[in-house]
Amino acid sequence: MLAACASAGQTLGYKRATSAREKAASVLAKAEEPYGHHADAVLDLINEVDAGYSQAQSHSNNRASKQWLQVKDELQKFAADWHQREALSGPYLQQRVKIILGHLDAIIADEAAKKAP
Repeated sequence: MLAACASAGQTLGYKRATSAREKAASVLAKAEEPYGHHADAVLDLINEVDAGYSQAQSHSNNRASKQWLQVKDELQKFAADWHQREALSGPYLQQRVKIILGHLDAIIADEAAKKAP
């Protein structure tokens, strides 16, 4: 029973991470457009990342919670910059997107490793 619960939590962690990664890629790709056009999508993404962070904390997974916290912090900085500047572009945008998606890729890899037999 305990193994089944752990497996379900790991599967949820993987699904949550892949969903957040997909949503992040979509939302961040729109950062060259005015923030106001995508504010709701940014908020939805932040909420999804918050949920991933909360879930990792509830499973006492320090590594995962630290990874989610990194995503959360980077995403909040990104959103604040986008809102302040109204639109982002160039190397700054590319670097920020690479960092955020890289953190999510690391979470996905860790969660996938947990799923492996």
